[in-house]
Order: sequence, then C-alpha cells, then structure tokens
Amino acid sequence: PAVEGAGLVAAATPEGAMPGMAVADAAQLTATLAAIDLDNRTATLQFADGSSKTVPVRPDVDLSKHKAGEQIVFQMSEMITVEVIRP
Repeated sequence: PAVEGAGLVAAATPEGAMPGMAVADAAQLTATLAAIDLDNRTATLQFADGSSKTVPVRPDVDLSKHKAGEQIVFQMSEMITVEVIRP
C-alpha cells in the first residue's frame, strides 16, 4: 500500500575499503485490524488497497485491549546489508 510517512537511510563503506553498503527503510502506515489471534500473537491487517497481511505482534502490546474493525497506526522497518568478500 501507499506509504503515509517514510524515511530512508543509505551508507557505503569508506573509500579504499572492500565494497559494501547498508540501506534502512522505515514507514508509518494505517490499516484496519481485520482479525486477532491471541494464541499465536498475530494480527491480520487490511489495507486501503484491499490487500491484507498477517503480522506478528510484539509481546509488550496488550492484544486484549483491541478488537477487529479498529483503525491502527503502526511502524515497519527493514534493513539490508551487502558485503563483498574475497573467496
């Protein structure tokens, strides 16, 4: 889905070092809480474009305080690193 708020950071190795880089991406999204699985600590999110995704929920989030149909705002982050090494 379209990203409502996002940030991107990229870094490369210094000149003279073996090639490599790191890229980190963070986004803030809004979705509808379609379902909650208390036993497995997952939530199914429904996005505005009609897609849905089941995601794990952190242990510090009290799922009993939420119910299907709620609008939620959450943050996602992802990081990729590339390192080149000699065989």
